[in-house]
Amino acid sequence: MAIGYVGWSASKRNFGYGRRLGYAALSALNNKYGCHNHFQTRHSHHARFANFVRWIRDNYAIRDARLITSAHLLAYGEHLLEAVEGSAYSISYVQNLLSTVNVVMRCLRHDKEVYVSPSQLVGRRSHVRKTVPEGECHEDVKQAAQALEQAQNPRAAAVLLLARAFGMRVREASLANLERLYSEAKQYGECRILEGTKGGRRCNNRRIPMKEAQWLALEYALEHSPEGSKNLLWSHETYRYFMCGVINPGRPIIQSYGLISYREMRAAFAIEKYEEKAQQLAPVKHSPVDLVAHLIALDLVARLLGHNRRHVSRSYVG
Repeated sequence: MAIGYVGWSASKRNFGYGRRLGYAALSALNNKYGCHNHFQTRHSHHARFANFVRWIRDNYAIRDARLITSAHLLAYGEHLLEAVEGSAYSISYVQNLLSTVNVVMRCLRHDKEVYVSPSQLVGRRSHVRKTVPEGECHEDVKQAAQALEQAQNPRAAAVLLLARAFGMRVREASLANLERLYSEAKQYGECRILEGTKGGRRCNNRRIPMKEAQWLALEYALEHSPEGSKNLLWSHETYRYFMCGVINPGRPIIQSYGLISYREMRAAFAIEKYEEKAQQLAPVKHSPVDLVAHLIALDLVARLLGHNRRHVSRSYVG
């Protein structure tokens, strides 16, 4: 079983990945995904697993992954379920916490012997948005962008504006080839979202029509793109450094304007496009009157957001 895994050992503490459980988890994730790839995936799993590390240390005094069993994971799930019932955590977040423990234990053990079913423990998550996102008003977004610029963080402002205008994810806005977008916009009146797409889902039919908001966001991003770069990163800058040094410091400023997160801009974009197409309020605001128009608008949102799945659109528009 251990063949092909450098450093793995069933007889060593934390299976040979390190003396501290949290560090061992990070080492195992690096071993699975590679140290230079899937940064956000590794970061998310490591951050979520820290919650489990604290819990199992405080409740069972366990600091060695070899001692962790499925019974411990079940107890952890019951602890999280109490947090859900107390409204401390959402079902979606608890599902992610439990899924992370499954992933990390599989990376550490190289088998699936220690596993729990998140949906059976805490219930199925809902993918339907229940609240109207902040950022529907473009003026509110512009004010937050101005505040970011005043805080000497214009590149975070550019990401915010691109996310609202084009429905981009943070990674897409950060890595977008701005020169190509501008060229396509001038030539065709629309542009394709191709760089930084999730799971490599690049598709030519994800074309965003250019209107005033799109032109303003694109021109602002071009103005603050580093010299010699086609996107918002310096030529020597890694995406990880950009996240830590540009995106994350901008979050408190965005939240101070009630916008919650960059991702909310994507939801606001989706609702705007839904209502333009369906000529009725988004489901998160009002039950659809015309179901045919509703389905057509969901398909449009699915295409513009890049996932091409109608049911995923409901997590943005309700």
